[in-house]
Order: sequence, then structure tokens, then C-alpha cells
Amino acid sequence: MKGRQKFGNNPRPPLSENDRAELIDTSMACMVVQFHNNASQVKRWSKCKQRKHRHIGDAVNYLMWLVNEYEPWSGCVASAAIFDTQHTKTTGAGNKVYQYEKGSWKLVNPISW
Repeated sequence: MKGRQKFGNNPRPPLSENDRAELIDTSMACMVVQFHNNASQVKRWSKCKQRKHRHIGDAVNYLMWLVNEYEPWSGCVASAAIFDTQHTKTTGAGNKVYQYEKGSWKLVNPISW
């Protein structure tokens, strides 16, 4: 039993460049998050190995769930923005769909289905 225990922080290794490019190519949405206690921003893509997103609605729901209900993030998010990356894989102002500030989501641009 003692051999199965893990001690210390064991973070995941970073993605390789090929895996990162594949992740960005297959994603439908991207979220940029700013936390209260950290000055840097975090980019989170909607595609991950555990969850399959069939369309942009699933991807947006998953990213909103992260901000609203994911326990390690609850109360820590200062602002967030969700971008539509179906066609262009950039996070520019033209692709911004939702903006999260002061505890509520606001629709910036409607999603093109």
C-alpha cells in the first residue's frame, strides 16, 4: 500500500508543439482568463481529451462552466472572454463572443452557426 502513495506536487508536463497545434486546430472556442491573485492571463482551449464538443454551443457551455462552477476557480476569476475559433484561430476583438466581468456574462457578438 505504501508504494502506491504519491508525495509532493507532480504537475503535468507541457504539451509538445505538435500536440498544441492539433489542440488549437480542433478547438471551437478559446477562453482567456484573468485571476484576482495573478497578473498573468491563462488561455484555455475548448478541446480536451476527456470531453468531446460537437458544436460551438457545447464548447461555450464548458468554458462558462469552468468560470461559474469549477471549484478551484470559483471566486478567483476577475475577468474572462470567450472567443469563437471555428474558422480563424485568433483571439481578436472580432471573434469575441462573451465577456465576463463583475460576476456576470455579457454577449458581445452573436455566434454565427
